[in-house]
Amino acid sequence: MPDKVTFLSTQLLSFKRQPESGSAQFSCSLSRPMCNAMGWEIDIPEFIAGGKLDGDLAAHTLYLTPKDRTLAQQHAVELEISRVHKFRSIRLELENSRGVGYRTEIRFQVNFADVKGARKLEEYILTCGKSTATITYTRQAVQETLQGAAGGEPLLSGGEDEEEGLGAKGGIQ
Repeated sequence: MPDKVTFLSTQLLSFKRQPESGSAQFSCSLSRPMCNAMGWEIDIPEFIAGGKLDGDLAAHTLYLTPKDRTLAQQHAVELEISRVHKFRSIRLELENSRGVGYRTEIRFQVNFADVKGARKLEEYILTCGKSTATITYTRQAVQETLQGAAGGEPLLSGGEDEEEGLGAKGGIQ
């Protein structure tokens, strides 16, 4: 069964399309459930203005639900997606705070495989503002780095025959 992660205060920033697919840029608020699902620290230190975050979801479906209840009934979108990646944190000044308060925003890219995806997103961006995005994904196994017998370098092969692990001519095949 696929896992779900919810991105709060999500806003569609832009999108582009190819004949059979496309990609969309989103921003959202930093939230504890999202950080737990992605394996991030919830408290990003104030001295960090922004940066890349680890994370790459092999995703299936994106559900965009507008915050406004009347819009949610008519304009909720379901989109077939393949990947959620390129996560970045950005520190922004709060509106009307004059240097007193800041908030952290997360930006990310969604690759969609839905042939009608660009049309759905065009209608959505014209009618809806902030929304809640729920993404279903399959949790992927993460391989730990293996250390060689000497202790310092990663192990590239089984250790018996180096040429076999690197290919017959010493290059990776």
